[in-house]
Amino acid sequence: MVREGFIFSSAPLKGCTQIMAKYKNKKSAPQVSFPRHWYYMADRAIDVEDIKNALDSEAYGIEIWKEAGVLEVEIEEKASMDLEECDPDLKDDYSNRFLQEHKVKTLFFVTVPTIEFAKSEAVMKKIVAVCGGIFCADTEDFMPQIM
Repeated sequence: MVREGFIFSSAPLKGCTQIMAKYKNKKSAPQVSFPRHWYYMADRAIDVEDIKNALDSEAYGIEIWKEAGVLEVEIEEKASMDLEECDPDLKDDYSNRFLQEHKVKTLFFVTVPTIEFAKSEAVMKKIVAVCGGIFCADTEDFMPQIM
């Protein structure tokens, strides 16, 4: 069938069925069901040295840059949780009201690896158990939270 200079055929083009089958069988990327970015908030002064001391250095590889306010906790090979101290001012009224309601004096921005979340969650729970405070997801409503 010819229509306006194009040739239409009901038979698939050579190779198209193999290509389509390849895409249909290809697994999609795994969906991450947990936030990758978090905040660690505390109602008292806490620094990276305090967090480092809360963690078992035998269980995790830990690198600290005290002057920069940065702590890297190796969760597993080539996967680390990074905590970076930041000013407790999130630049919008709702977020700053949340910080005021929770009397936040110390704020860290936290990035967790895209591996099994249970490993990152265990580190977060250990920090909270020793240092206090809460971890809140970097979402509009700060949920979920780890206390």
